[in-house]
Amino acid sequence: MQDIEHLKNKVIQSALALAEMHNWADVTFHQIVRHCDCNEADIRAIFDDNDAIISAYGREVDLRVEEAFANLSQSGESEKDRLFDVLMERFDILNENREAVISIVNAVTLDPRQSILSLPSVFKSMTRMVGIANIKSEGVRETLKITALTALYIKILRDWVNDDSTDMAPTMASLDKALSYFDKL
Repeated sequence: MQDIEHLKNKVIQSALALAEMHNWADVTFHQIVRHCDCNEADIRAIFDDNDAIISAYGREVDLRVEEAFANLSQSGESEKDRLFDVLMERFDILNENREAVISIVNAVTLDPRQSILSLPSVFKSMTRMVGIANIKSEGVRETLKITALTALYIKILRDWVNDDSTDMAPTMASLDKALSYFDKL
């Protein structure tokens, strides 16, 4: 299992490195294979394509956010404040590979097919973020809240892409404003 995890991480890091150097839309699966210098059959056993690699990266980000909040008590904070903290942690993690993530976001948003294909992954991530923030709701209301959060997150992600400040103040302001809408649901 460790060998698979090592290979998975190596492929993800290679994909991010190539996304940082090139427009993600131009990066091929074969380039990623060559960059990580691994056996293509081994990689294909884990990843079908670039989309699967990026989904795996998104899950890694989710897990890191979860780890960051694993031992923290968020009692006494409002739902909005908890979700704000969780999503800002997510943006902090994305900042570690900022140029690569920007390349990926730009490529995905310019390709309607990719945009649609990425929605389930973003929805799952937002479901996890709501869980990490310990926000409870059920049934249709929960689905509506997470759907709204997914749409808000995509908008905030675009704001993050355009935020060249060192303190992410514009991203924080955008997130705070967006969560005011979410809080009313």
